[in-house]
Amino acid sequence: MMRFHLAVYRWAWHLLLAPALFLNGLDRRLRAMTGIGFIPGTWRVTERAGAGPGARPAGSAGKRALWLHCASLGEAKGMWAFTLSLAEADDIILTANTHDGAAFLERQCAVFSKSSFAAARRIVVSIAPFDHPSVVGRFLERHGVRGLCLYEVELWPHYLSGCRERDLPVALVSGRLTEKAYALYRRFGGAGARLLDGLAWIQAQSPEDAERFRSLTTAEVCLGFDFKAAHYLRHRDLPETIPPQPRFLGAASRFAFVSLHFSELTLLRPGLARLMERFDLVVFPRKLAEVNRFRSVLEPMGFETHSRNPNARHLLVDALGLVEERLPECGSVFVGGSLIPLGCHNLWEPLLVGAQIRFGPYFENQRTWAGLLLECGIAEVVRDPAALGACPSPSPENATACATLVQDLRQDLESALTDGKRRIFVTFYPNVNARTAAQA
Repeated sequence: MMRFHLAVYRWAWHLLLAPALFLNGLDRRLRAMTGIGFIPGTWRVTERAGAGPGARPAGSAGKRALWLHCASLGEAKGMWAFTLSLAEADDIILTANTHDGAAFLERQCAVFSKSSFAAARRIVVSIAPFDHPSVVGRFLERHGVRGLCLYEVELWPHYLSGCRERDLPVALVSGRLTEKAYALYRRFGGAGARLLDGLAWIQAQSPEDAERFRSLTTAEVCLGFDFKAAHYLRHRDLPETIPPQPRFLGAASRFAFVSLHFSELTLLRPGLARLMERFDLVVFPRKLAEVNRFRSVLEPMGFETHSRNPNARHLLVDALGLVEERLPECGSVFVGGSLIPLGCHNLWEPLLVGAQIRFGPYFENQRTWAGLLLECGIAEVVRDPAALGACPSPSPENATACATLVQDLRQDLESALTDGKRRIFVTFYPNVNARTAAQA
């Protein structure tokens, strides 16, 4: 069955490639002439080279370049953290499916371009090639790719087959396999498993992911980590910045709603009045486009916008980039995207300030970390939004528990990065001496 679907997939690419390239070229021409195009910036398929205009492709002197590929912005943050651990590698090419992901990787390359990390070899950043056999083949040859390291869920069939035809190894780091994807692989049976069997190894993101991978493939599966966490765990002086207890307790404590959607505010509204009597509230809308709708509900209740009075007791934050500044004032945090089926947004920010964390029943996207926070007593699931007004104040022990967990997670992260680095050198650099591989 899966063989049939792969054949259909390949023929669909043959039919769509020419129109896609034509539309992309037309979009670029319009942008050059008028500054306005019709393809959303996130999906623009223009190659970006971190080595600068006119620079030769990575690995053009032979098969030297290690290719690392991810999906979009969130995954790019994790893949960059992994890239930073590969200081001894030769040239590297980083790709993302979206403009946002590639732009982030380019910015990071620019920051590190003059550091010792970048001195030994160049990093090239590019929008990922279409998953078309000939396009992938040209990409592999042009960049002199020695092997491919995929990130999270990016198991593109022609990426895998193109590397297999050229005897290039492929690995998967921070691998994820959701229940839905797992059921799909099971449905396709042996044909689905063969895609995974072609991998040199899989470093799974969580024990649940590792168990699913092991039931499907003969490829080596080991336990790794969610490297996106490195964006928070490696670039802060933690856990020292977590106070021994929340800064404000009782009536003076702030209660934050982070990444809240307007439809969630409607569900929470019945309990807000009681919550306002007990806590100073601060609301961070997920989308600035919804700020006016938030104002229409919250200003009559006594909220003021941050732009007008940042010292108000009850704040509606109407600008981006203020979560890190204001969140340490909060002893309790509710994380949005969890009262509606969006899977829950970022749990790391409230953890790093030592807050008592609450979220709704829809936390599928954060299931591993949400489960860990619940197990440690740091988090609580809110199933009745109207009853949130009666929630207790955070205990003094809560921040200490957060600090302990952060320290443990940092150690797990560094261990997984070290193991991934070692595996990369053993797999993609077979001529490196044993001591270097062991140190990696």
